[in-house]
Amino acid sequence: MQAGRNDPCPCGSGRKYKKCCRPQSEDTARLRTLVSPGIDTLVERFNAQRYDAMEEGALALLAHEPQSGAAWKMLGIALARQGKDSLPAAERAAALLPADADAHNNFGLALQAAGQHARAVPAFRRALLLEPRFAEAALNLAATLQAQGEFAAAAECCRRAIGLRPDFAAAHHNLGLALGELERLTEAIASYERAIALRPDLVEAHCNLGILARLAGDASRAGEACRVALSLDPQRVPAILLQASLSADAGDFAAALAACARALELDPQSAEALAAIPAYRRMTPADTGWAQRAQELTARGLAPRREALLQFALGKYHDDTAAYGAAFASYRRANTLAGSLGPRYDAAAMEDFVTRLMQLDVAPTGGAPAAAALIVGMPRSGTSLAEQILASHRQAHGAGELPFWRDWWAGRPRAAPAPARSELAQAAGQYLALLGTRASQAAVGIDKMPYNFLYLGLIAAALPGIRIIHLQRDPRDTGLSIYFQDFSAGQAYATDPDAIAHYYRQYLRIMDHWRRVLPSGALLEVRYEALVADPPAWSRRMVEFLGLEWDPDCLDFQGTARAVTTASQWQVRQRIHSGSVGRWRHYEPYLGALGALQAEINPGAG
Repeated sequence: MQAGRNDPCPCGSGRKYKKCCRPQSEDTARLRTLVSPGIDTLVERFNAQRYDAMEEGALALLAHEPQSGAAWKMLGIALARQGKDSLPAAERAAALLPADADAHNNFGLALQAAGQHARAVPAFRRALLLEPRFAEAALNLAATLQAQGEFAAAAECCRRAIGLRPDFAAAHHNLGLALGELERLTEAIASYERAIALRPDLVEAHCNLGILARLAGDASRAGEACRVALSLDPQRVPAILLQASLSADAGDFAAALAACARALELDPQSAEALAAIPAYRRMTPADTGWAQRAQELTARGLAPRREALLQFALGKYHDDTAAYGAAFASYRRANTLAGSLGPRYDAAAMEDFVTRLMQLDVAPTGGAPAAAALIVGMPRSGTSLAEQILASHRQAHGAGELPFWRDWWAGRPRAAPAPARSELAQAAGQYLALLGTRASQAAVGIDKMPYNFLYLGLIAAALPGIRIIHLQRDPRDTGLSIYFQDFSAGQAYATDPDAIAHYYRQYLRIMDHWRRVLPSGALLEVRYEALVADPPAWSRRMVEFLGLEWDPDCLDFQGTARAVTTASQWQVRQRIHSGSVGRWRHYEPYLGALGALQAEINPGAG
């Protein structure tokens, strides 16, 4: 039997048939709930996509009925569909229709379009209070929370929307966005894949899947996602910029810069395309035109995320051209913006986290060399350079930064006891399988995730015989380089020099602990400054430490054909030089708490 308009929907959603699966567009179904003379005519114009005529009719209706919430609502919809300012009309409709969930959702969308995300939150919450099964309102709430850097809350709203509509491709896509910001790459990739399965033509999902697959070290999947995105829309700027990233990963910076130029032809206002250029080459005083263009864009009131991108790029331009005061000003502005878009660094939580890891009753044991090796240390300490040298060896493979151990540890309940040997053995098997998909037939697969320094005891217990190379660099240079890099929101410490100094002290604390408990011979300490001063000697030491015969290709690493997806992708393609040693001296007046770190490590050091 055919369900009646007011009967429960046969799909089991709990909503009335007319508001759920009735065979007409959902927008039309909602519009037809409005009861007012003349509204039917406006709905017909909406269906015909005659939004200008719809606007004209709504204004005529309001001339006779200025208190008609329905007419204000229709006017707001007509204006929004034409890209006009719909905020006054949507706000008036929400005031006149306090019990209309759609009116409050439309008001929230208008606030979103105006960049007023804080005001949009209560509008979407009101819509959901009135209509708890309003999946679109849940997704819209997620988007505005994400715009404010509340990524965990945004993810929960996306899950609510998916719970209401499991086939809601946009909700799966936005869940991927939020999880990606939280650095939960495996889950984010799965969300994008689900969105694509539901909507194969969703170009944004292919682009974002490619971005995260690239970060996860899966160059093949990233390349395929880029290919599909460009086949769907060859002029989609995010897809072109993904292509630029993949070209740069492979060392083809000319192709990367050409892709950026193509993106700027299509969208001259693309902050993303303009900001990518300094990442792919050294800037010079001849680039004043680029700098002026970037400054003009920042002056136009960009959203914080987009302005931060350009400010980081401007910092790189000024640093390359030795304008250090201007560089630090740009980096400070960039970090202020980036810091406002994510959670604040919690120093007490970090201290507690390190303490818990140090207290684990897991005794690492030595053994025969494992097929895996780690390169660890603070970010920006030379880990990418060490990986590139070793990955140039014929029997080694650089697998990039694998988040396996971080994700594995995060997936365990906080109150769970120390992992048993059986649990560690299972994790080791999964890890080696993952590494094997990257390392192919290489004798040693190298995982360059810097933050594995937190989990060394667990890893050494799970993989007896694993070799660990620990890169160290002057903390002033390391800290500044972190501050000058656009990290994800998951690295909350990176946007404040004092927080970087605190995080660095926790790194020193846990590394001192691992030195005491790791098996003898498991750890090779490498100073970045020593490596760049004498590459042959230290390259040989690292190769021998991994149990490999010497390969002269390790000294010609800049030509190695492999993907490098870290922020150091341009630097590791250059010949070794000591130009970055002592870089902190250019910024000594601005170091703050970072300035004291070297003296704490080595009192009396300059």
